[in-house]
Amino acid sequence: MKPIEKFSQLLKDFGVVLHFSLKISFKSSPKYFMIRVVVNLVNIILPFATISLNGYLVNLLTQGGLTSDHLTPLLFLVLITLVAKGASSVSNTILTYCDGMHREILTQFNRAEIIKTVADIDLSFFDSNEFYNELNDANANAMTISFAAFQAMDFFRSFIQLIISVVYIS
Repeated sequence: MKPIEKFSQLLKDFGVVLHFSLKISFKSSPKYFMIRVVVNLVNIILPFATISLNGYLVNLLTQGGLTSDHLTPLLFLVLITLVAKGASSVSNTILTYCDGMHREILTQFNRAEIIKTVADIDLSFFDSNEFYNELNDANANAMTISFAAFQAMDFFRSFIQLIISVVYIS
């Protein structure tokens, strides 16, 4: 197999795991899933909004003497900057809370799915060491697979922020 074909297959496999992970995460708790997605999207934009606002604030302060004409825009920019920083703090708190809650719900959901699957299996499998090994693997790896989507989302968020940073700097 050629290296390009191997890489293509690797991307395809990653896509399958990511799709499965997203499906399980959404199925376990649509509410926390959507909140996490929205807050992650907000967290992409907020740092750059804060940087831009601080830049405008610095420009306004360095333009020269503060006159009454500059006072209103200055106060407005200070207020908006504080709101953006507060929103960033609040969004990180929400993300941390939702992450913990979603993890717990997802853990319970995965355990219930494994129990449902085991309940439908023929009793003869319970005498097999291979069955117990697979069951232990399923228990151990269920959370890793379930959170692959959010690990990928964190990677993509960081990548998008990197691209925005490069564009913003140039």
